[in-house]
Amino acid sequence: MSKISKVGVVVVLVLSAWCFFPGAEDTFSKMDEGFDLFSEVYKTVLQEYVKEVDPQEAIYYAIRGMLESLDPYSQFLSEKASVDQLKIETTGEFGGLGIRISIIGGVPVVISPIEGTPAYEVGLQAGDKIIKIEGEPTEGKSITEIVNTLRGKPGTQVTITVKREGIEEPIDYTITRAVIKIKAVPLATRIGDVGYIRLTNFSKVAGDEVEEAIKKLQAQGIKGLIFDLRRNPGGLLAEACEVADKFLEKGKLIVSTRGRTAEQDRRYESEHEPALDPSVPLIVLVDGGSASASEIVAGAIQDHDRGLIVGERTFGKGSVQTVHELGDGAKLKLTTALYYTPSGRCIHREELGKLAQTDTTQVFHTDDGRPVKGGGGIHPDVVVPGLKPTRFVQALLKERMFFKFAVHYFAEHPEISEEFEVDDEVLEEFKRYLKEEGFFVGKEQVEELEKVLEDEGLSDALEEVEHLRKTLEDTEKLGFGSSLPYIKMALKREIASKVGGLAAGIKATLRDDPQVKRALELLHDPETYASLISGGHLEVKR
Repeated sequence: MSKISKVGVVVVLVLSAWCFFPGAEDTFSKMDEGFDLFSEVYKTVLQEYVKEVDPQEAIYYAIRGMLESLDPYSQFLSEKASVDQLKIETTGEFGGLGIRISIIGGVPVVISPIEGTPAYEVGLQAGDKIIKIEGEPTEGKSITEIVNTLRGKPGTQVTITVKREGIEEPIDYTITRAVIKIKAVPLATRIGDVGYIRLTNFSKVAGDEVEEAIKKLQAQGIKGLIFDLRRNPGGLLAEACEVADKFLEKGKLIVSTRGRTAEQDRRYESEHEPALDPSVPLIVLVDGGSASASEIVAGAIQDHDRGLIVGERTFGKGSVQTVHELGDGAKLKLTTALYYTPSGRCIHREELGKLAQTDTTQVFHTDDGRPVKGGGGIHPDVVVPGLKPTRFVQALLKERMFFKFAVHYFAEHPEISEEFEVDDEVLEEFKRYLKEEGFFVGKEQVEELEKVLEDEGLSDALEEVEHLRKTLEDTEKLGFGSSLPYIKMALKREIASKVGGLAAGIKATLRDDPQVKRALELLHDPETYASLISGGHLEVKR
């Protein structure tokens, strides 16, 4: 048995015993029994199963199966790609070219080059189809294969061939890999006299970048600040505390953790005076995609009455994962504790043993006595639903039609700027593009039905399918009209991103964003803001 397999056996058995048998003596007794049972099953499978079984794979599956029975966040990371991704999420760095890619139509496509990276400097553009890497065709390869090929040791080179809309011949780029640093704050700007900071992750640079953004905006004399944590899935606990520290007075509790062992019961407090002047009103935007570290920050700001939380209830991922090194590069990410806000609310929404609080009728109180809801996640002080995609829009998003059109539109109108508006002319061009691309809701299902009928020799029924196709194409007109607010926002975001990158795409849609609009209204209405933050009734805006 290999070294990692032996480690795996021990991990499986120790974790099984530790998780399910609380008494120390009973634990070790059961562990011995478990070891004997597992060894017997493992040996029998390897020796007698009808087909040969890879010993290492068997151990890996056993470990993963046990962890899956615990919660969605405990993981065994054995593949290099998974370990590398964990490193990227925590450090915000990797060796590569500096592009975000996705598989579209079976080919890797550049979604956006990251500003200041090798890919950006050589001129790669959003929408470029990577058709070859080192002369090898990319069609049909998985995103993991592509990413692993493009990433590598800084200083080494890779040649890629791209096909760009509007240019007939493919273009070759030889790019030198570098250390790519992913910004945690892609945008810090002003909306009139109000500052706006968007934080997308809690990597090790988050605290520093937030402080830098606050200082820059305060120097411009802002009268309020919107701190946007929407769609931020979280990251490092240490960085959550660093970020919260920028808003809270020194010595304030940020979060506490409670686990099974005493060493997991910890308190984290702010250690510095706030970077944001306490007199500057603050609003934190959250939604269902705000999780983990985002919820720690939002919960601490809410419980200490430092600002208002606006948007939608957060995800409710309030569990702590500890990463253990297992040897041979493998890692174990294990849930060891739960997060609690300063008022005592359990952030975790999902039932996990008897530790999670899922009763939303529970009421806790902020420093100034404001009632706040428990039951997992952070409940906003002011509930403002975001734009919700209709079924028509969901189909557009699934087929990446907004992105594809942005690439097409830029090729046709290379003179456009980031400040353009989506007018009737742009909408009509988008409609024509959808028709040329043969898009309609249900297209995938219709094409699958056509294939089945052809395979079964039922050609007579194809006429009815064609009638169905035309009916669906007609109904898209109704779907287009009812989805117009989302469509206009999505087109503006994608085309602005194509012109000026990620920050431009975020900035382009701020004034049309219903949650940002409400935040601006509150910051320009001191009486309502003061009333809500001092204990006024929770406000719901529909």
